[in-house]
Amino acid sequence: ARVKALEDVQAVQFAALKQELHLQNACMCEAAQTVSNIRVQVFEKVRLLQEKVKRLEEKLRALRASSSASHHD
Repeated sequence: ARVKALEDVQAVQFAALKQELHLQNACMCEAAQTVSNIRVQVFEKVRLLQEKVKRLEEKLRALRASSSASHHD
């Protein structure tokens, strides 16, 4: 009877550990998805900022060119 009781306790403990492992895996998957989402958002912001910088550089070049042309007149 004692062996059976011990086996039952171990089975309950094993089930609890298994459940905790599943929960940890779920948390890890959620964290990985969050990281992935953040990475996508950051890359999109970087891309938009690069486009903005490119447009500003083009405007600056145009302004310098027109300023340079007006000084030569």
